[in-house]
Amino acid sequence: MAVWRPKGRLFSTSRVICNNDYNFDFSQLKQFRAPLRTTEIGVDALHDPLFNKGTAFKDGERDRIRIRGLIPPRRLSMQSQIARVLTWIRNEESPIKKNIMLEDLHDRNETLYHRILVDYIEEMAPIIYTPTVGQACKEFGQRYRRPRGMYFSAEDRGHMAAMVYNWPHRDVHVIVVTDGSRILGLGDLGANGMGIPIGKLSLYCAAGGIAPHRVLPVTLDVGTNNEELLSNPYYLGLQQPRLTGMEYFSVVDEFMQAVKHRWPNALVQFEDFQSEVAQPLLNNYRQSHLCFNDDIQGTGATVLAGCLSALRAKGAEVTSLGDEKIVIAGAGSAGIGVATVLLQAMLEQGRDEEEALKSFFISDQFGLLTKDRDDLNAEQFLFAKDKGTEQMSLLDIIKQEVSVFEKSRLLKWSEQWRACYLLLLSARFLSLFVFGLGKITKSSYKLPIAAANFLFFFPLSISCHSPWKETDYFDGCDDGRRTVQR
Repeated sequence: MAVWRPKGRLFSTSRVICNNDYNFDFSQLKQFRAPLRTTEIGVDALHDPLFNKGTAFKDGERDRIRIRGLIPPRRLSMQSQIARVLTWIRNEESPIKKNIMLEDLHDRNETLYHRILVDYIEEMAPIIYTPTVGQACKEFGQRYRRPRGMYFSAEDRGHMAAMVYNWPHRDVHVIVVTDGSRILGLGDLGANGMGIPIGKLSLYCAAGGIAPHRVLPVTLDVGTNNEELLSNPYYLGLQQPRLTGMEYFSVVDEFMQAVKHRWPNALVQFEDFQSEVAQPLLNNYRQSHLCFNDDIQGTGATVLAGCLSALRAKGAEVTSLGDEKIVIAGAGSAGIGVATVLLQAMLEQGRDEEEALKSFFISDQFGLLTKDRDDLNAEQFLFAKDKGTEQMSLLDIIKQEVSVFEKSRLLKWSEQWRACYLLLLSARFLSLFVFGLGKITKSSYKLPIAAANFLFFFPLSISCHSPWKETDYFDGCDDGRRTVQR
């Protein structure tokens, strides 16, 4: 029997090409990505948002997954579909309606959704996250269309280790979990807080490059103390008082153990947990699980970076952080988290803890934190002033520590805004740095605009939690109008 063997010159031809004797630039060749494997075919493939590409499927793909004839024959490229979606969004003025449009797209075509986020992240981020996501969470029950993520409730105790296997994807890298107890500045929204993990993970996929099938938004539903939700017929969570104490922690612990069992290397991010439980949960799991709390550690790290940059901006050494007076309005998990990170930075710079703590003045709705109060947790107590310290409001703290005279025309303003005005006014004469890490409503945009109207060219650094638009402001120096850049 004859056996065919290739001639030697065929191999030498291959050798010549590999040695690039023809000076061929292989970098010009099209780069192909590894194909995605799916067992879904036909209509099921079109209904799966992870694999659906709308009308962008090529002829070969239509045959392989058996959708030829199930979608219109003309192929519209991804760029054409992007242009069409952008036209819809830009023709709509309401931010919440824009959010609904994007989430509808998210539910049917994740390829197109994430392509738009990647290419237009600056325009889309305020729509899918702050400031719009706050209203989306408040209306979550009324606008609910399609399930996304997982819900673990108090009624699921004893079943969570099995429930995690209901999630279809085995390779989960990042889990963002909330219990809905402190959603942004809106308080207890219960199961409606699911909008936060969904929005945040969308940003992680777009800005961080994490594959969409490797993220998991989660809500822990342990009830709610929001009376409006308890009586709302369209609320989708447990309509019962929120669990507390060991009952609450047992639910969280079972969830954490279930996640550890199925996805041992997944990062768990605690998001918008109320102050009373945020730090204890982080302290309990940080050594045994890959986890972090965004409100405590994420916000703190961001503010620390801003403070160090601010010190450089005014010509000071970054090691002089301990010489600054730090006033924090709000003693929740975010405020105390910021203080904790700044304190750690001071200690790293060689400061004594007792000396470093003197730099902090933290105020909540009842005024300055002092050790006379019996309503403070351990983290708040660390930053409280000694017993016998005069009880001062935020406004009093600023007037005393920044030494600014209060104008009579401010008397009709709320105390918080009077305090903000004093900070801005004093920054005209001092090297003061203001971090507006506040709410997700329209007031997010007021601080930079007010700063621009009052400060003109004086040394000031302003940071805001939510993105804000380029804004015209009155410049009293030349009676003209200037634009505040982002």
